[in-house]
Amino acid sequence: MLIKNSKKLKRVDMQIVTILFQLLHENGPLRKTPLMEKANLSYSRLILYLELLMTLDLIHITENTVSLTESGLVFMHNYLK
Repeated sequence: MLIKNSKKLKRVDMQIVTILFQLLHENGPLRKTPLMEKANLSYSRLILYLELLMTLDLIHITENTVSLTESGLVFMHNYLK
């Protein structure tokens, strides 16, 4: 868990997932703040999506740097064309 957050996603907005994947694919690994700014999300909303994607093993987070995993790249190419 990235941060103690009592909120949960009620439904996943695939447009936000697509934007996050495109940003990570085009820019490579990004820190959380630039990713948040480029995706135009609040920090709490970004954390909710990052936790979801990390749980699904689609992204990897190390010391505030977010990057796509191999399975994330496969997901992006297959489902987010």
